[in-house]
Amino acid sequence: MRNNIKTSLLVYSRGDDLKGKVLITLRDPSKQIQHQGIVISLVGLIKISPLNKTYQFYEENIEPSRGGIIFQEKTLIPFIFEQPFKNYETFIGDSIKLQYFLRIQINTKYPPRPYFEKEIYVSLPIEKIPLSPSINCEVRVDRIIQCSLHLRKSNYKTVGDLILGDIILRNIKIVLSGIEIHLVRKECWNGNTEKSVSIVKRFEVMDGAPIKGEKIPIRIPLRGVPLTPSYNNIGGLFSTEYFISVVIIDSDGRRFFSETLIKLYKTDDDTVIKAGMQPPTMNFNLDHLTQVVQPIIPKFEEVNCNLISQ
Repeated sequence: MRNNIKTSLLVYSRGDDLKGKVLITLRDPSKQIQHQGIVISLVGLIKISPLNKTYQFYEENIEPSRGGIIFQEKTLIPFIFEQPFKNYETFIGDSIKLQYFLRIQINTKYPPRPYFEKEIYVSLPIEKIPLSPSINCEVRVDRIIQCSLHLRKSNYKTVGDLILGDIILRNIKIVLSGIEIHLVRKECWNGNTEKSVSIVKRFEVMDGAPIKGEKIPIRIPLRGVPLTPSYNNIGGLFSTEYFISVVIIDSDGRRFFSETLIKLYKTDDDTVIKAGMQPPTMNFNLDHLTQVVQPIIPKFEEVNCNLISQ
């Protein structure tokens, strides 16, 4: 879905061939088309909107005909690109797009030259994500705020994962009104000197004044959140990073930020981790019990009351 408009695209992955047939139909069968060649192209483009620039990182051409005359009402031309998708997958961000297009061009002597373009979607999942160490970091703001952030892991799947952890308030010297956790995406380009920042998920973990030493649990389900994998220097042009940002809000509405880097991966496993809360379980040893005499509670006697009006 792009700009609230649903778009259906053919999806290809690593190891897939892009093959099909081009059907050329003459609008007027009585007329012929003389051409200098028919070219079928697979093109990969990176568009960076703030720079108003488009870069071509991939091109492969097939020329089934170098010249001739199209005189039949319908001409069918088969084609195949053998396993072309190996490095980069489709990415649609706020400021950057990586897209693939299938193009057909009939080179005629005079314009307009017949031209057709169709976008395709490339998905390159991995089998499993790398080993994921936990995250433990200290959040300090001008000696007035000190807290600890713990996340159970630092690598996550783009589909159906769950962020678990907690925040421990060590030292708070201001009056707080709440704490939020933001999942932030940064699209970086121009040697990481320019970037666009967007909050893809906002979660309130505490509302009200906390107590010093309080342990605040974090549980953020990623199901239904529009996420992409983390990318590093794609085509030498852009990167995409994700951060967990702790936002501390004081009673005057001021916001204090601290963020830590996480990594997202697209995998073949679409298993959704359940985010349901489980009540704590307490285990007791029932081997040694002391008998307690149940007290006798007297029953209330029924009494007839007459209401007397003054």
